[in-house]
Amino acid sequence: MKKVISIVLAVIMLMAMAVPAMSASAADTVVTVYLEGYGSGLYDANGKHVYPTDYDIMGNLKEVLDDLLKDLGKGMLLGDYDDYCDRLYDALAPAFAEMKLDNNGEATDANGNAYFGRGHNPVTHIKHSNSKFDGGYYRFDYDWRLSVEYNADLLEQFIKNVMARTGATKVNLVGRCLGGNIVSAYLENAPEESLAKVNKAILYIPSTLGVEFISALFSGNIVLHPDAVDNYVKYSLAGNDILGEGEDDSLLQAITTIVEFVNEVYILGFGTDVVEEIVQAVKDNALSRILRDSYASFPSFWSMVKAEDVDEAIALVYNTPELQTEYAGMIEKIKSYRDKVQLNAEETMLELTEKGVDIMVISKYNFANFPLSDDALKQSDSVASTTATSFGATTSNFGETLSDKYIKSIPEENLKYLSKDNMIDASTCLLPEKTWIIKNLYHDTFPDSVDKLMNKFMTSENMTINTYEEYPQFLKFDEETDTLSPVEGLDEGDIIERGTIKTKLSSLMRIITLILNFFTKLLNGELSLGGLFGGDEAAA
Repeated sequence: MKKVISIVLAVIMLMAMAVPAMSASAADTVVTVYLEGYGSGLYDANGKHVYPTDYDIMGNLKEVLDDLLKDLGKGMLLGDYDDYCDRLYDALAPAFAEMKLDNNGEATDANGNAYFGRGHNPVTHIKHSNSKFDGGYYRFDYDWRLSVEYNADLLEQFIKNVMARTGATKVNLVGRCLGGNIVSAYLENAPEESLAKVNKAILYIPSTLGVEFISALFSGNIVLHPDAVDNYVKYSLAGNDILGEGEDDSLLQAITTIVEFVNEVYILGFGTDVVEEIVQAVKDNALSRILRDSYASFPSFWSMVKAEDVDEAIALVYNTPELQTEYAGMIEKIKSYRDKVQLNAEETMLELTEKGVDIMVISKYNFANFPLSDDALKQSDSVASTTATSFGATTSNFGETLSDKYIKSIPEENLKYLSKDNMIDASTCLLPEKTWIIKNLYHDTFPDSVDKLMNKFMTSENMTINTYEEYPQFLKFDEETDTLSPVEGLDEGDIIERGTIKTKLSSLMRIITLILNFFTKLLNGELSLGGLFGGDEAAA
């Protein structure tokens, strides 16, 4: 997900089939099948490695930056953004040329023959690993670009093969992020005899209900709230390493200081308004083309568009009758996931829990969300909102607590679901007794301490948030020790002050320090104006 965010960030900078399944008895043998999220390596039909791509997106954007800015200026002055759209498309589209799917959202070669993007058939690629979970696991090694429902069908065959090879009678399913979507599709669509063999299902930060920034991007409903931009730059950008490993921290510090200052003096809102206007001006040209030839060519990414945004997203990405005819197969896949899986997921989960399937949900919080949507101010794991990944938690805005008025409105019997830092109310979750929410753990992280939590669930009979003192509903992650401990209250830095005289003066001092450091380095010969603006460094 980091690469998705880095690409989006670069562009923005420039502008009911439920079945009973009882818990495993002592006589049952259980295997665990694990589904990772997006990001495993991909190969074309000839075995050539195509993802991660060797194409330097950021480097190429830097090369055409001057021309992009000129074209953007022309667009803002004359209202004609065609040159800007063409140049932006030409800079980004090549990154996906070798891995984008065909118009039906399928992996086919030049002759239209299907191939496996992971370089092998995931159904028969059965390998055991001991790197996680007691007793290890079998990883379903799927092509993450393809339709979630198609991969769920393959998962069914994979599970049958694993159980046949091992002699197991039950299976535990663990789906992480996009893998959670596939597990949700499996639970919805698999036949009765297959679902009867499911022992436990763990949805780890699932994107079943959508990811806000992807939904905003695909639908064109991009909202840049100044505070959300400030939050993300200050509190999530560094941790996600968006600028790349080994980048000079001074660049990040400069960006952070400038954004914080212009937000404190109420200038950032003007800038975000301008960017929103540019996005609206180019979305039918550049945005729809770029999406169509990149992430929107992957049906899997459409599963991360919120159900209420799907129709609008289809209208943007396939914005002519001719395109809707040309991409009819893709559109059918998109709507099928929404109608059969996404809209039914919560009802199916409730039905399955009533009939014996033990479902665990793990969500995260205390990070700023990617600032593209109107939900970006809310608590998140830096990629998806806590509300979405927990199936319904009510949360404060990032850097705040729930209001006193809201807390007083919680029925007394539901106060046990309120986090002790007053940031999360889990009583509104779909499965409040089976939902754990972890503080200070990034979306992309799966540490050993979470592995231990999952092991406890898989080896316990009907574990809930009340079963073990060490594993209550709200847990705090310590990166240094890789441990989870109960949330006991607010920690230093949890609450963000903004808009006070103190914060304005502090921000002003930092911007002055930044300027002084810049000129000091310039005078000491550590920087050159020529190098900064692309000229000959020696000449400067």
